[in-house]
Amino acid sequence: MNSIRRHKTRQRRRETPGKRHERPSLKNLNIVIITGLSGSGKSTALDALEDTGYFCVDNMPVMLLPKFLEIRSASVSEVQKLAFGMDLREPGFIRQYGEIFGRLREQGHRLQVVFLEAAEEVLLKRFSQTRRQHPLTTGASLPESIRAEKAQLEELKKTADRIIDTSRMTAPQLKEVIFQYAYAGVKTDRMRVGIVSFGFKYGVPLESDVLMDVRFIPNP
Repeated sequence: MNSIRRHKTRQRRRETPGKRHERPSLKNLNIVIITGLSGSGKSTALDALEDTGYFCVDNMPVMLLPKFLEIRSASVSEVQKLAFGMDLREPGFIRQYGEIFGRLREQGHRLQVVFLEAAEEVLLKRFSQTRRQHPLTTGASLPESIRAEKAQLEELKKTADRIIDTSRMTAPQLKEVIFQYAYAGVKTDRMRVGIVSFGFKYGVPLESDVLMDVRFIPNP
């Protein structure tokens, strides 16, 4: 009799869910959506976020975002920050982003939208320099494509958590803005300084950012 009771007790203990059996959750992660106008620097922003420790995916179809988060939550991962590039390169983005973003927030996900933009004349110059095709170019001129994209993304811009105008920014300046955004409220010593002593007759180190010529100082 006692052995039967002990068996039932052990069985109930096995059936009682414990913390070891709980599925890991992504609801404590930072999820950032990088979007905005083509040519405004979204790729540069994603590169900067990747440098700060984000797991980045560019041109992620918005319909796959919930499934991606579900797959990640079903596996043990050390990734704490996720960033996704989404824009009009995906034909269904405009129709679907509102419902999907809203559903994820209702589920408890911390999702932020960062919208990048630039003046039309700046975008025209950037496209002329890179020779890349605008995603909305289907027989229309480049200025018309830029204006059409701006009109389609106007509602998304109104609901964005952060808007960044890159018209007067270089790529390094935009990266610094993204660094400040990523590290906001976080205490970190992210600057690393390496000092290299070398002889000019062997050539200047290729990795050097700042070069100081101290040959005028007496040799100790």
